[in-house]
Formats: sequence, structure tokens, C-alpha cells
Amino acid sequence: MTPQISDRALLILLAAITALGPIATNLYIPALPSVREYFDASVAAVQATFSISVITFAFGILAWGPFADRYGRRTAVLSGLAIMVAGSLVSLTAQDLGRLVAGRGIQAFGTATGIVVARAIVSDRYPVARMSKVLAQLTMVAVLGNSLAPVLGGFLAAGLGWRAIFGVLIATSAAIGLAAWRWLPETRPHTDRPPHAREMAAAAWSLLRMPMFAGCVAQSTVVYATFLVFISLAPYVMVAALGRPTTEFGFYYLFIAAGYFLGNWSVHRFMARHDLHWMVVTGVLLSAIGAVTALVDRHTNGSPRPLADGRILFTQNSLVSPVELFTVATAGGTPQRITDLNRERLAGLQFGEESQFSFTGAHGDTVYGYLIEPVGFDPAKRYPLAFLIHGGPQGSFDDSWHYRWNPQIYAAHGYATVMIDFHGSTGYGQAFTDAIAGDWGGKPYEDLVKGFDFVLGKYPFLDGTRACALGASYGGYMINWIAGQPLADRFKCLVSHDGNIDERSAYFMTEELWFPEWEHGGTPWDNPQGFAKHNPVDFVKNWKTPTLVIHGQKDYRVVYSQGLGTFTALQRKGIPSKLLFFPDENHWVLKPANSIQWHETVLGWLDEWTRK
Repeated sequence: MTPQISDRALLILLAAITALGPIATNLYIPALPSVREYFDASVAAVQATFSISVITFAFGILAWGPFADRYGRRTAVLSGLAIMVAGSLVSLTAQDLGRLVAGRGIQAFGTATGIVVARAIVSDRYPVARMSKVLAQLTMVAVLGNSLAPVLGGFLAAGLGWRAIFGVLIATSAAIGLAAWRWLPETRPHTDRPPHAREMAAAAWSLLRMPMFAGCVAQSTVVYATFLVFISLAPYVMVAALGRPTTEFGFYYLFIAAGYFLGNWSVHRFMARHDLHWMVVTGVLLSAIGAVTALVDRHTNGSPRPLADGRILFTQNSLVSPVELFTVATAGGTPQRITDLNRERLAGLQFGEESQFSFTGAHGDTVYGYLIEPVGFDPAKRYPLAFLIHGGPQGSFDDSWHYRWNPQIYAAHGYATVMIDFHGSTGYGQAFTDAIAGDWGGKPYEDLVKGFDFVLGKYPFLDGTRACALGASYGGYMINWIAGQPLADRFKCLVSHDGNIDERSAYFMTEELWFPEWEHGGTPWDNPQGFAKHNPVDFVKNWKTPTLVIHGQKDYRVVYSQGLGTFTALQRKGIPSKLLFFPDENHWVLKPANSIQWHETVLGWLDEWTRK
């Protein structure tokens, strides 16, 4: 006898069957960092537990449709749920990563039945005029469960461990299976079932040859591929790179689910006023706008100039892209690229992957930084660290291309690079920037100490015993300050470029008097304590770290006697040291040949002390 069930109850049951596959994925995604830690495996190896589920799910979709046509909807659903339970049990008891991969594959193949058969049941039961509305409602109900799954998965992984996720999936699959066995009707009569696989293959081929169907398949493939890449990588970015707790990932996922929910809610309302073609085109355009928005979010813009035609000309660059010119309408809109000067030069280059992190710095403030992985990064290896300190000090590393202190240089040479935007940096608001005044060796130094501790604790591939710190201008001052402080004990070597050793004497030599008076609260005779508060020269007695000193003779901002004084102190104390002096450079190294010599000398110095 065919089970009897109301439309509302059937809709809920079908939504549960449909949602089970995505729930199995979304529940597991927040646990990826925990699984990696448990098996002590690489990111690539752990990603296989996700990739296999996507692959087998895709094959399952292809297989379960013909199976349901041939053997009935109920048989397909119950068989798929049984396979799902079996795969979850294998995953729950996995003692090695290979078994977990196998369990995830079995699990995904089983859950694929829901997304196929549920829609087939709707097609069997409802006329075309109502089918789109029912499918939209079914999807919305399913999305509610999908939206909460990452939240639950994050708490399960954090509180009970990643195996608890599969225990929940076993219980959920079994409950849905019992409900389907009791109430799910058979909507495919025996008389409508194709007797041979050849007939089903012919029908599928004719469907694929339809341009509209093929276009929808292609568009859906791109959208879902992008989505799957995002959800598989997002936990590592949030947990490993940004230092956010596992439980937090699910709440950010709710924004994606809300957009998906809104889209499905709108479908049947637009159907009454617009045809299917208009809706498909609109959906594609919205997807493209979202992709472009995400793509252009990573950059630094500058040097705006108004044009006669009402547009604005500006520069744009990033950590992996040198400066190019763009225009944008004054009323807003999508920026238009008008130069591509570096395409050929960049075509043959490899860049280290960059990520941004945050930690609690001085005064409890949130401080941000960047990590750039070495080119050819292998998470199983440990890498020496180049710890870069920016100048200004009212400046920032930003997501920008630097022609002198470019972290990709170190990445190409086998170094991981860390850059921290400490107190005094721009981009946080004026109060944060002004916080460095009168406190050059205070809050910024504290941020660097805490940032160094944070990255070593967060990224196991960083070898803290092979680290060197480098800085220029204020960064050079900070190197000289660090040399006399406890943090120096943690570095194998230092690089001080155009940095003051004595703030008091530097005042009487610089061409820029406003700056030290602002930073140190007046002149040396009116406020001597301001110049003595964090003065590196007073801590030379503590210096012991090997240091490379670099200076330009034409530097009138930080005069070259400061560099010579730094080198003299190092030599007089018997500390391994080297001086690179440019008679034809100012505060910056501008000549190409000098830049090459600079980089060769700096990298050679780092290698000398970190490759031992």
C-alpha cells in the first residue's frame, strides 16, 4: 500500500532529504583545521577528505537519477540513506586519513540521492505551473538547515571533537531514513519506468543537446565550483590565518546562506512577471558582480587625478601586482584598467601566497599584519623568517606592491615573511596613528613582540630559531632599539637601514626639524626627556646581535653619520657586523644597480645567519 502523506509533510520530508548532502558537507567544513591537527597532515592531504566528497557526490547525481527512474523513487532514497549511514560510520571510526577519505566518499555518494530524487518526486507529483514554486519552497526550507550546519559543526568540533560530527550525521540519516520508509510515497509507476539503460542514456543525451539546458549546466557549474572552493578554504583562512575560533566560521557562513535564501525566495515571485530567460540572465549577472567585487577587494588605490571627461584617474597595486592605471566615473561604478605594463614581466614569476592576520597588541587594541609564504610552500617543512618593520612611522604595509621592501623577494628566496602594522601605522584611524608620538619604543615595540609571539604560535611552519628582523627609516631606528632590548635575543641577525642610533644628535643634523619636534614633544633643550625616553644609544651596552648596517651618503633626513655611528658601536663591541654604504643614494635606494647590490647583500646576510 502506498503511504499517505499531506503536501506540507511531504515538503518537509523532501527538504530534509535534499538538505542532508549539503548538511553533511557544511557540518564537516569547520572541522578541517581540527582534522589536520589530529592526523598531523598537510592542508593538501586533509583537503582530499573534502575533494573526494565533491567528486563522489557528482557521480552520485549522475547515477541516482537513472536508478530512481528504473527502480523507483522510494528504493533510491532508502538505498542512498543506507549508504550514507555506512559511510558516516566508516568516517566515525577512521584511524588514519585514508580511511576517512574513503568514508567521506561513501557518505557523499549516498547523500547525492536526495538532491536528485526529491526534485524528481516534485516533478512527478505537481503540474508545471506549481512546480517552480514548490521547488523554491523546498530549497528555502533546506537552506535553513544548511545555514545552521556550519554553526553546529563549529561547536561540535570545538567542544566534542571532529568525530562527533559523524555521530550526529549517523543519527540524522537514520531518522530521515525511518521517516522515508514510513511515509515517503512512490511517485514513479512501474508503467513509466524505462526498461533499458539505452533508453535512459538516449534521453539524457537529447537533454544535453538543448542549448538552454547546456547553458544552465555551465552557469551552475561555475557558481558551485566557486562556492565549493570558498567553503573548503575559508576555515583555514579564518582559523589558521586570521586566528578566529572554529565556532565563528558558521556565523559568517550565514551571510552566504541569507543571499541564497533571498534568491530562492524571489524566484517564484519574479516568475509571474518575467520569463525564464530573463531570470537566468539576471542570475548570471548578479553572480558576476559578486565575483568582481570579491576580486577587486584586494588592492591599494592612490594618486587620484580628475579628468576632463568627468572620470577619475588613479593607481592600483597589491602584494602580487605592481602599479597600473585605472579610471572610474565620479558617480561610481566598476573601475576600468587602462594600462597593463607588467603582464609579460609577471607571466613567468611565482609569488608566495599572502594572508592577513590579527592579534591583540598594546593597550588591548587589535593589530593587523601580513604573512607571505615562501614560493613552493610545503606545510610539512619549516622555514626561516624575515621579520620586516616599516618606516614612517606613520605608514603601513597595506596590500601593496613595494619597489624596495617587497616581501616577495624574500618569499622567492625561501623565506616566510611577516609584516606588522603596529601602533603609529595608518589605516586604523587617527588616534591609533597618533599613539606613537612620544612613545617610539613603547607601544610599537610591544606590538612587534606580541606579533612575533603570535605568528610563531599560529604558524607551525615558521622556524623561530632562524629569524632575522629588518627595517629602514623608522624601521631602522626600531632595529637599533630592538638591538638593546630582550626581543633581540630571538633574532639570529638584524638589518638596520638609514636608522637613528641617537635621537638627540640626529635632531641637530636632519633637514626635517618639524618631525622630531612633533614626535618627541619639542626641542632637545625644551624637552630633553622626550629625546631620551626611547633612545637606542643608551642601550648599546646590551647589543650582541649580528647586524648589517646600510646607509646613503646623500640622506639628509637621517644623516649618514647615524649609520656610521651604528656600525662603529657594533665594531667596537666586537659584534659580527657589515656596512653597506652608497655614496650616490639618499634616504632611499633608487638606482637599479644599487638596488640589486642591496638585495644581494641583504639576502646574503640573512643566509649567513639563518642557514647554519
